[in-house]
Amino acid sequence: MEKKERDKRRQSRETHLETLTFTIMGSFSGKKEFLPSAVLKGTIIDISETGLGIFTEARLEPGMVVKFSEIKGTDVAVVMWTIDLGNLNRIGFKFV
Repeated sequence: MEKKERDKRRQSRETHLETLTFTIMGSFSGKKEFLPSAVLKGTIIDISETGLGIFTEARLEPGMVVKFSEIKGTDVAVVMWTIDLGNLNRIGFKFV
């Protein structure tokens, strides 16, 4: 996979389409008022050894820590960035 000029990832990601569920475990920002307590759903669109990207209706903020149900091994990640696309959000995660 060719790295884009603006791409800051250290590992290339492979295209991947799969539905997943996740829960919010906390936030590095310390803010608790925006933490949803429900099980949330999303669609993986790309994945690597160090992170993944998803589409989801959930509104997440950078610094939130999530636990994925379907990913074995490295199943905890932190939100690195979000893009609001209207009724969907594109979220970038880094595994921790």
